[in-house]
Amino acid sequence: MMLICFFVRRLVSNLFLTQRIRFLTTVPLLLFFSVGGSLSASPDQHIAFFEEQIRPLLHTHCSECHGEEKQESGLRVDRRAAFFAGGDTGSILSPDYPDESLLLKAVRYEDDLQMPPDDPLPADAVALLTRWVEMGAPWPEDTAPQNDVTPLARIEQIQQSHWSLQPVQRPEIPAVQKVDWPRNAIDHFILSAQETLGLTPSPRATAPQLLRRASVDLTGLPPTAEDRARFLASDSELPWNAIIDSLLDRPEYGQRWARHWLDVARYADTKGYIGVGKREERYAYAWTYRDYVVRALNEDVPFDDFIRHQLAADLLDLPPDEQWKLAAMGFLTLGNRFIHKRHRIVGDQIDVTMRGFQGLTLMCARCHDHKFDPIAMEDYYGLYGIFDSSIEPSYDAKPLLAEEPDDDVQYAKFKKIFSERINKFHQRRQELRVQISQEMRSFVGDYLEYVIHETMPAHRTKTDLNYKTDRVLLRRHNLVADGGVVLWARYLADRKQDPVFGVWHQLAALERENFAAEAEQVIEQTNDANLKIREALQQNSPQSMVDVARIYGRVLEAIDAKWQSITKLDPGDARLENDDEEQLRQVLYGPGSPAMVENDEQAQNLYHIKENNDLRSLDQMAQNTVVQFIETVPPRAMTLVDRQEPRDAVMHIRGDWRRKGQQTERRFLQMLSGGAFAAIDSGSAYREGSGRLQLAEAIASPHNPLTARVIANRIWQWHFGEALVATPSDFGTRSPEPIHRDLLDYLASYLIENNWSLKSLHRLILDSATYQQASFDTVEKREIDPTNTYYWRMNRRRLEFEAMRDALLAATGELQTRINGLPTEDFHSSRRSLYLLVNRQQMPGVLATFDVSVPDATLPLRNKTTVPQQALYLMNNRFIADRAAEMIQRLDAYHSIGPVNRDALQQERVITLYDWIYGRAPSDVEMSMASQFLSTPLLDQPISLQPDKKQTVWQYGTGVMDPDSDKVSFAPFSYFDGHRWRDKERAPSQPYLDATGGRPGSKRSVVRRFTAPEDGLYLFKGRINLRLNGERGDGISIHVISSRQGELGKYAAHNKEERIRIEKIEVKQGEQIDFVVTAKEDNRFDTYHWPIEVWKVAVKANGGLHGLKSWPSEPAFTASIARWTGPQTPWEQYAHALLISNEFMFVD
Repeated sequence: MMLICFFVRRLVSNLFLTQRIRFLTTVPLLLFFSVGGSLSASPDQHIAFFEEQIRPLLHTHCSECHGEEKQESGLRVDRRAAFFAGGDTGSILSPDYPDESLLLKAVRYEDDLQMPPDDPLPADAVALLTRWVEMGAPWPEDTAPQNDVTPLARIEQIQQSHWSLQPVQRPEIPAVQKVDWPRNAIDHFILSAQETLGLTPSPRATAPQLLRRASVDLTGLPPTAEDRARFLASDSELPWNAIIDSLLDRPEYGQRWARHWLDVARYADTKGYIGVGKREERYAYAWTYRDYVVRALNEDVPFDDFIRHQLAADLLDLPPDEQWKLAAMGFLTLGNRFIHKRHRIVGDQIDVTMRGFQGLTLMCARCHDHKFDPIAMEDYYGLYGIFDSSIEPSYDAKPLLAEEPDDDVQYAKFKKIFSERINKFHQRRQELRVQISQEMRSFVGDYLEYVIHETMPAHRTKTDLNYKTDRVLLRRHNLVADGGVVLWARYLADRKQDPVFGVWHQLAALERENFAAEAEQVIEQTNDANLKIREALQQNSPQSMVDVARIYGRVLEAIDAKWQSITKLDPGDARLENDDEEQLRQVLYGPGSPAMVENDEQAQNLYHIKENNDLRSLDQMAQNTVVQFIETVPPRAMTLVDRQEPRDAVMHIRGDWRRKGQQTERRFLQMLSGGAFAAIDSGSAYREGSGRLQLAEAIASPHNPLTARVIANRIWQWHFGEALVATPSDFGTRSPEPIHRDLLDYLASYLIENNWSLKSLHRLILDSATYQQASFDTVEKREIDPTNTYYWRMNRRRLEFEAMRDALLAATGELQTRINGLPTEDFHSSRRSLYLLVNRQQMPGVLATFDVSVPDATLPLRNKTTVPQQALYLMNNRFIADRAAEMIQRLDAYHSIGPVNRDALQQERVITLYDWIYGRAPSDVEMSMASQFLSTPLLDQPISLQPDKKQTVWQYGTGVMDPDSDKVSFAPFSYFDGHRWRDKERAPSQPYLDATGGRPGSKRSVVRRFTAPEDGLYLFKGRINLRLNGERGDGISIHVISSRQGELGKYAAHNKEERIRIEKIEVKQGEQIDFVVTAKEDNRFDTYHWPIEVWKVAVKANGGLHGLKSWPSEPAFTASIARWTGPQTPWEQYAHALLISNEFMFVD
């Protein structure tokens, strides 16, 4: 194979326009351009974003004036065509120039046209609209069902006719003409299809090609030297089955295939965007799910059990030695947290479950019946109730996956700090429960009045329902809208014959116009009513239902006050003596009373926003303690538990959680239950706990026509690079019957018959002649089947990014393949890529370059793009150059004792490189090219631009203050943009440090760290001030902290300069002094100026100080930037070229 090299990188600095490069650039620059592709985002994700975020937003804020009944200024926002047509002023969108869009200018209040006119949109809503316009404003077509007959109306027809809903049965194996080619049933199906088009399969790949293909496919790594020596003996047939068994038995198999499944499971170590300016929050134990997947795959856990574990492991009777399976529930709990919006978290759990296991898209049914599949809104909210009836236990209640260490000092410290912080959290929750109960009783009149405004339009006297009365801000609702007003409304609805509220319902039935005249008669006729209520109504002559509510309120509040007084004097009293008064007390204290907040689950639905945020901050402080001590604490499983009282969901009208519709029972999909599908699920409502276990059983049922087909299709896709069903996560009616339908059914039935063993399916596929074909292209066959749909050859596949990175480390001998453990943030780590930390908000840019998506949703398949940035990364990135340097260091050591003859030694070194990188010897042409290149004189001499060692005393990063220990964590910045040290290239309000100051993050402090180069007496001084708009912000906090002595000084700066001087401090060599700047509530105006002076001093006779040495921060800053230390050696350039060639970067 012709050597393909890239050294265009030198063009950037004009250092390498030499004879050496002119020679190399005559080699064809083919890397990555042999496989086509285009850069594109997932349209399904864009449409989901519109349906989940934009459509409800437009309905809530815009449809009153621009909807079906009313179109002010000619604009309508509830129909696609009308929206894009615009209004009287023309189009309101400019996707090419989003900031020029009239829509965005209006909602930002940038022009005279300001919308909504009376109340600006919240900042997060404006951000969502901006993001949508920048996407190109995706909006699905308003498609009417054919013949106006909805899929639901045709459910039986679809059940009987759509290919993916038919029972999985082993099809008859077709006969073929070329009888000597098939190795197993797969080949019969493939060859039979080929023969109908006059196609013939390709020859078998060579033994080295097959070994590499199997090794990469099953372990994600190239074959080792031992593999080649064992399996490629020239005098014997390739021991194919032994190769497959050996690879499947290795721990690396689980690591490789876990990476595939983690795409489906949208795995990440962080929670995603949680609010403007807020720091990404870590999942302390996310990695336990990743390790579960690796172990489950290595142990060949049957796939039906794999499903049960991920959906309901907590509900299975697991023996002690199988508790590790509890970690499987990270499948449900590790999704994006969507700023802690419950309805979106539950929606994500539905989506990952149904698309991941069933290949069905249900998110459309969140707002309306599915337009294409027989899936009703009731189906979506039936599942919603299942997942909403499951909650996450607190961190200290999550199941342990390992024993707690004994006599561990660090763990004892963790337990002390964690206990203090989690106790604060629990104490505050308890206080809120008591407080909420008291409020619900003390202001019951306000709640009853708003029950009228909420549920009785005929008697409503308010049009502006802001739920803030003269006495209290009502606990109306939070994200699930089960607030105080709703609870009182439900309570009243069940008491139409009640002695206390029977008269309420009779009065509510009166017409508002005649209320005053008729109410008196109704009250007089209620002889069976509670006497206290009846007397109060008679005495106050209510003129409206609002008056009735206020009268009830005064009576009930008086009873509460009386009971409070009695219990203070005699806490043992069980009731009030007067029966009528006791009836009223039961309204406030009895079973089912809205004022009886008996658990945290109920209380959570009644928190005000600030209370909820404060409580979450306390919880996050406890969680941060786990992260801080993560190397000490034993792992725990990220499980769910069923609510004490599972609940059915109410439908959200048009997907808006604030608009409640009818209640739906918890159950499985109608299209897969009852009737012909009764073997899967009876169709009855789930009443055993949340229903998660019943759901898992329905999905894992061998009678379910989707489950085995979906996973068999994915397995095929991950082996061949293309799926049999082109939409791996959508097997609905928009998915046409695949060409190889019988083959897919055969694979699915084979999987079920072999105890759902994925390893058995791997063996079947790899043993097929179809899989073992060569990948060479043929013009004649390509003209018949240009996309290789009929598999007349093996697809050429480029290594995915993780496999590419692992292969580079393996080639240099650096790769660590040990399984399990904490994620690493060090991209240059020698661990497998599976163990790199996955940060949803700060994904390294190179991942997107190589088609690794942000795991915000389940990913059916990765894009396959070919873009210049990929080649530029391989040519220029330090990671790749370091691998080349490491390779040559290894080569130097390997050949430290070798031939004296220079040419002989050079040839041996080239042969060794080819063996390590390609697993083969170089051809004569390749050896000649190598000799010519390596013999060319090096004209570009190395230069040294190393930083001044004196300046390495300063470091730059971020940290989090620990108030209990007066210490700060420290994480160095990883990116320099030419002016500042920061985390990433673009992010609003991100922390950074520059030569003279910086800006703290909203959750992280910025830390300028000084490491003392020698013992002595030190002085630290400087002046700090906010650079801009200091009067608009809330100021910053400043701490100077010693690693040995603790806090040395504490200051604050707001709208004036703060002088900082800390003197006569005894400092030891290596002691770290952290200059820490922390934001308060808002960091938007916290850009500060603070050049720091550090002096080693001596005390003069008069007590003053005499400076001996100084390490000022400002001039040191530029020296902190990593410098290029010179060009690569010829051998490093040569190794670099081999490592980025097609032969290395492609499977075969």
